[in-house]
Amino acid sequence: MVLHKNEKNKIPMIVMPFVKRNPNTLDAALLSVENARGLMPVLLVGNPEYKPGWCSHFQCIESPPLPSKILENAIEKDVRGDSKQFIEWRTKEAWNALFAMQSFLKTKREFMIWLQDDVFVLDFYNLPMKDLVCLRVGKEYCGMVSYLMKRWVIEEFVKRIKLEMEFKPIDWILDDLRLDLGLQIARVEKVKHKGGSSSNKKSRVVDI
Repeated sequence: MVLHKNEKNKIPMIVMPFVKRNPNTLDAALLSVENARGLMPVLLVGNPEYKPGWCSHFQCIESPPLPSKILENAIEKDVRGDSKQFIEWRTKEAWNALFAMQSFLKTKREFMIWLQDDVFVLDFYNLPMKDLVCLRVGKEYCGMVSYLMKRWVIEEFVKRIKLEMEFKPIDWILDDLRLDLGLQIARVEKVKHKGGSSSNKKSRVVDI
C-alpha cells in the first residue's frame, strides 16, 4: 500500500513509556500491539536501566533523568499525604510522559495512541478520530491506561504537565485539563488493563 504523505500523518503513532516490572508485562503488551497496529508506528520511551529486546524492532528512546530539584519540590509541596516513594513514582511518571509527548510533537502526526506498559490491545479498528478518546475496556476510570489524543490536546497537555507535575499525578492533570477545556471524552473498548495494583500499593480494578 502506498500512502500520500498527508495520509501517513493521519495514521496515529503509538507511544508507550515503559519501566522494568516484576512480573514482566511489557512482552505481552507489545505482542498485542504488534498484532493490532497495522501501519501505525510505535515509539517506546524508557530509561538506561532497562533495554528490552523489543528495541531492535520498534523505535526506542531514553527519557532523561528526573531533575532532583523537581522531585524535592514535589515532596516539599505535597498536600495529598502521599508517601515519598509514591511521590517519586508519580513525578517520574509525569516527567517521562512529558518527554514522550514532546517527542511525539516533533513528528507531523495528527493523532497519538497512548498506552501503559501493562495492557493488552484487542484491536485498533474503527477508531473515532476525535479530540480525546478513552480506549480502556469497561466503565472503570480510564486513568492513564490508554487514550487516543489529537495533536492540539497533546500540546495543551504538555503545557499543563510542566506547570503541575510537582503537585498532581498525571491522570489528575489530564482530568483537570479536560474540564478546563470543556472536552467531551469519548470511549471505545479497545484495550484491557492488566495491572493489579497501583503504584501507591492500592488494589485496583483490572480488565483481565
